[in-house]
Amino acid sequence: MFPATYIGGRLELDTDVIKEEMREMTHEFMRTCPNPGAILFECTNMCPFSAFVAEESGLAVFDRHTLINTFYSAVNPRKYL
Repeated sequence: MFPATYIGGRLELDTDVIKEEMREMTHEFMRTCPNPGAILFECTNMCPFSAFVAEESGLAVFDRHTLINTFYSAVNPRKYL
């Protein structure tokens, strides 16, 4: 479903199916990478599944939103006092 939707231009999106595909990809990654420290999404279309993948993997998940928020926080630090 993911490739058909985001690469092939399919007009309908079944998030339950894509969520299951993300689960399978996460578990495959965890099997093939013996000691991952984090997961980095290179595809911006995966961002809606970041929290789900983090929960499935127990790892930090980085995507374009975490990158943007990190840079924004760096140039606009929180004022505590």
